[in-house]
Amino acid sequence: MRTVSDQETDYDTLCAIRNQMFPDMLVSVASTRYHDEVRPEGLLHQRFEARRGGKIVAFASVSESDWCLEPGRVAVDWWALHPEDEPAICDYVLGWARAQGATIITYATREDCPARVALIEARGFSTCLRAPISVLDVEAFVPEPWVLAMERVRARGVEILTADALESRFPDWQRRLWTLSGHVEEDMPRPEGAGLTWPPFEQWLRYIQGPQWCPEGCFVAVDGGEFVGLSALELRLADPKKLHTTITGVERSHRRRGICTALKLHAIDFAARRGAVEIDTDNEENNPMYAINMRLGFTPRPAYLIFIRRY
Repeated sequence: MRTVSDQETDYDTLCAIRNQMFPDMLVSVASTRYHDEVRPEGLLHQRFEARRGGKIVAFASVSESDWCLEPGRVAVDWWALHPEDEPAICDYVLGWARAQGATIITYATREDCPARVALIEARGFSTCLRAPISVLDVEAFVPEPWVLAMERVRARGVEILTADALESRFPDWQRRLWTLSGHVEEDMPRPEGAGLTWPPFEQWLRYIQGPQWCPEGCFVAVDGGEFVGLSALELRLADPKKLHTTITGVERSHRRRGICTALKLHAIDFAARRGAVEIDTDNEENNPMYAINMRLGFTPRPAYLIFIRRY
């Protein structure tokens, strides 16, 4: 194992190893590199690579997140070609994190990876959040039963606009969208003890404006000139026939009016017109948004599990 900087990282190999582990959710070099480029300065972030016979066989990382910034809290991760290498890699990054003063360590994997679940549990970690992945077969979706739901929202005077259509009507649309997104995120279930530290406006802009940003797939509900809800799709650059829902939610003042469902229906229609075959997302299992997805015909897949250990 050796430390590597972002500049030294072999992104082609990193993504190839990551995609071998999760072939149903491919990541691209462009989006992975961009995520590193826009990371705020001053946050702990260290990547490691493991080589055998001169060949890279694994990557790992220890990172702070500005979305959940708390002294001593870090997330660890690793991606390996050979499962038998994972215990040693896990112990290495946990030891490195502890040496830097980490007192709260989290790790995320999927429940269809029983060896990784057993590995992290054997080191004293416990599950603090379960978020099922759900997937919609866009080609099989039948919109007709949902026409009335769309009409009800329109009858209440709520418009559904795309992000690229907002610019001509609302000069401050980006700042409004930042505020709305923060309100939606505040109400999302989070891992145990994890508070939300919402990024400053300029940093948030850098996050969303990456190569995966899809303004024509970002839908905003507007009521009387106020932004009251949104649902945003992003591109899966490594798998152009798939789209990913990053966020969906409505201001507390406008919930239970069918707006969330209308936003999702607009997103599904966009995906169909674009020729996408699949939309995937994930929601904490008790989040009402998960139930809405199920009603729309999304089917559950193995969940993400977030593990935590406090030292």
